[in-house]
Amino acid sequence: MTTNRPRVFYKYFSQSNYRFLENPAFRFTPHSSFNDPFENGPSEPERLDELTKEELIALRAPLNDDHSKSQALIQKSINNLLFNQRKEYTLEEMREHQGTLCLSETHDNLLMWAHYASDHQGYVTELDASYFFELADDPDNAWRVNLDRVQYREMRVLNQPGDWWEYFYGTHHEIATTKSTHWSYEQEWRIDRPLKDADKILIIDSNPNVRRDDFGNPYHLFKLPKNILRKIIIGARASKSNLAYIKKTIKADKDLSHVVIKLSIPDPIDFRLRFINISVDDLPDL
Repeated sequence: MTTNRPRVFYKYFSQSNYRFLENPAFRFTPHSSFNDPFENGPSEPERLDELTKEELIALRAPLNDDHSKSQALIQKSINNLLFNQRKEYTLEEMREHQGTLCLSETHDNLLMWAHYASDHQGYVTELDASYFFELADDPDNAWRVNLDRVQYREMRVLNQPGDWWEYFYGTHHEIATTKSTHWSYEQEWRIDRPLKDADKILIIDSNPNVRRDDFGNPYHLFKLPKNILRKIIIGARASKSNLAYIKKTIKADKDLSHVVIKLSIPDPIDFRLRFINISVDDLPDL
């Protein structure tokens, strides 16, 4: 596991997730629901050997209706995609049974606030990182829980895992914690856990069906101790009703009385956020 461990992690929340404060729990998400299509995919240079000279030319050409070679390549790619989806691999099945929680070392990145905190209408939580490291270091969690810093690089990782050790600690672990340098601003850490260990699976209100995301995957929730929640950093565009909700929730729960509240304010000169301490009593009432 990576050394130079941070003391705290940050998690960005959208404005629809303020209820997290009532019953803190994180979703561990299968990689097939991530927003990056390169997730969990190794570099596959051997696929280039399968292409004809014309297809290699088409790969470098604009893929549009006017290029006949491109159209043939597109059809081949679609066929390969459908073929791969019909395959059943033990490691692939295992991959879908593992969920990942993404955390960050930064709380002030403007892109993160825009992408993951509802355009600054949401909030960020500061968490005691030792909780996650203790979870991953526990000998009882060997072969079950991994926690590591994401590495950012230009090229994808080569090869697929060949056995279980490679899956958990070798090639697959490297694949799962490697992203393009385009994402380096996230300063991301990842912790993996088996989805079957979830404390709860979200159910649609007044309906027995499991709630699923846009990729058809259910929401597996893992409870979080309230004592590891250190700060709530409120977005610069948070609504009055959400500010009031934070006040009501913290005032009603003695287990949250230790939480520090900060308010984000756009700097009047620079492209940066300023963070000021604010008392819970200074927040508006609902």
